[in-house]
Amino acid sequence: MTYIKSVLKIVKLLKQLSKQLSITALGSATIMLVTVEVSKAVVLTFDDIEPVETYGRVPDNYGGLNWDNFGFVNSSFHPGSGYDRGVASGKYTAFNWRSGIAKVSGNGFDFNSASFASAWNNNLNILVEGFAGDGIKYSTTVIVNPDAPSSFDFNYQDIDRLVFTSSGGIDANPSDKDSGSHFALDNFTFDFAQVDRPGSGNGSPVVPEPITVVGSLIAAGFGAIFYRKSRK
Repeated sequence: MTYIKSVLKIVKLLKQLSKQLSITALGSATIMLVTVEVSKAVVLTFDDIEPVETYGRVPDNYGGLNWDNFGFVNSSFHPGSGYDRGVASGKYTAFNWRSGIAKVSGNGFDFNSASFASAWNNNLNILVEGFAGDGIKYSTTVIVNPDAPSSFDFNYQDIDRLVFTSSGGIDANPSDKDSGSHFALDNFTFDFAQVDRPGSGNGSPVVPEPITVVGSLIAAGFGAIFYRKSRK
């Protein structure tokens, strides 16, 4: 839905601009609009934190956000677990420390998507709530397993806090010594509601999302139309 709204907004603005600007100026405006729509998106992989052989705490202001009760763990620390098999990229995932409630907060951001796996339990439930101020805006429960990462789209818009609460499931390997409702989190994708909000510099640009492709096609389409008109 976010992408559709963005495309409609671009098209509307371009129609307005086409009545006022030259071909060259409109082409530049098209590129600028498309760039603005996609430049905010960031994916946090937890691989650009200072490396550890075991695990550690996600640092304050990682990606420009605040992380409460989140650790990050090397996939080699628990081979065969969800911390290993649940890696979506690189070799680190975040996790809810001691299987407790974990939170991410910031001054106005959109939570787009993330990959999850349970560390130990089959059919682990993770309740993902998005808040703005004191009010809850979004609530979704996802069910995950320790054998592979599962990617979910959330599209939580203009929130200031995420709360992750895990529960339930059945221990996938009762013979080992590890258990609990821990989950692994990877490829946390978000953007700030305010484009010019400074971040910490951590995180990597997202691989172009659908809006990037659509925006490029819009720009190319307008360019072709104006080229034909100029030839006439």
